[in-house]
Amino acid sequence: MKNLIFIALFTLSQVSFAQGISLEDAREVKIVNMEYSEASGKGVIRIAECESCKYELYNFTSKLEVKKNGSVNTIEKLLKEYWTTKIAVIFTTPGTNDLLRISYR
Repeated sequence: MKNLIFIALFTLSQVSFAQGISLEDAREVKIVNMEYSEASGKGVIRIAECESCKYELYNFTSKLEVKKNGSVNTIEKLLKEYWTTKIAVIFTTPGTNDLLRISYR
């Protein structure tokens, strides 16, 4: 009986700990400016109209996953279209300004 209670408590505690771990943060933002260097493979996005954002600038590399309307897109197309985009959703590593992916319409 003691083993059964211990197993139940252990299982429940693992579930509650797992709920507190986040692999990425998502925020809706308006992109003000975007720069990218193909030579270095690095870029930066300046955002506005985001009350929950800790940073004004977000860094990314050529590994940035870009999606437009749910379909895979390229950084180069985003560079041409960001200024007409009303809202974008950025996904960052928790607690940092490192972009993992971006989705826009």
